[in-house]
Amino acid sequence: MRKSQNQRIADAEKTLSDYQDAGLFGTKSARFMEDMIWKMRRGKYPTKRQREWLDKICADGVPEPKGDKEYIAKIDAALA
Repeated sequence: MRKSQNQRIADAEKTLSDYQDAGLFGTKSARFMEDMIWKMRRGKYPTKRQREWLDKICADGVPEPKGDKEYIAKIDAALA
């Protein structure tokens, strides 16, 4: 599917915001999205592989926490 540059920027910004909300701002994927957003806003267009990776990150969304789900739920409840 072909995306316009504006659509790709909007998708990346939303996904990056979701990563920030989940506390995953320092991850490799988040840094990559930030770099690509900056690059596209300057008028540069990412390479084919960069576009594919950016689209995959946006399509996958925020990754789920790894580990014991029950234990993670207890931690989340304690934090609330």
